[in-house]
Amino acid sequence: MEIKIEERLSRLSPNRFFGKVLLDWAQDIISLLEGKRILDIGCGYGFLVNTLLKRGFDASGIDISKDAIERGKNLYPGVDLQINDAYNLPFADNSFDSVVFHESIHHLEFEQAIKEADRLSRGCIIIFDPNPNFVVKLCRKIVRHKDEEAPYAQVMDVLRKFGYKITFFKLRDVLAMPLSGGFVGPQLLPDFDFLDRGLINLDHLICNLLKLLGCQKFFCWRYIIKAEKIK
Repeated sequence: MEIKIEERLSRLSPNRFFGKVLLDWAQDIISLLEGKRILDIGCGYGFLVNTLLKRGFDASGIDISKDAIERGKNLYPGVDLQINDAYNLPFADNSFDSVVFHESIHHLEFEQAIKEADRLSRGCIIIFDPNPNFVVKLCRKIVRHKDEEAPYAQVMDVLRKFGYKITFFKLRDVLAMPLSGGFVGPQLLPDFDFLDRGLINLDHLICNLLKLLGCQKFFCWRYIIKAEKIK
């Protein structure tokens, strides 16, 4: 299934179901950030960077896609979005308090990307990415979407290799994200504020229940990792 670019960009709006899901994701990331100077590696259209700026952070984003950066600059004028290679970034060592990979680490070679993030960060790396379990893989087949994978266990191993301790880990998203369509699937429910927010809250409750049952990894669509450099 191919979602037209106009529809993808429209889904970034806070009035759209997926836009509300994205804001919920951003809130989880914001709660884990250290400091105010933030770099989002693989920023796409710049949704997270724009959200961080609105929350008082000094945020920048980089992406290899010229098209994504150009569209992002049109969507969010004045936001610092740059076309750059994630493995060789034009910033000095320790330029950022926190480095974030928001929905991007699965597109990258983990070790090279995290090595560069380690150079740039003062000690905090946050990774938010799809959890490639059976449910996610099946749904991707249904909508004919192919994507790379970054299993969280492998990502954690690389972070530890570079001297990081995993200080936070959470699996999340069972219901609202797939119903919203994300960027690649059909939106299965209308944009109705009360319903959308109710489903997002219900999603949190379901994830907590799955955690109690010890089966989150089989059903949750996303994971979030906070890693801090061992001093």
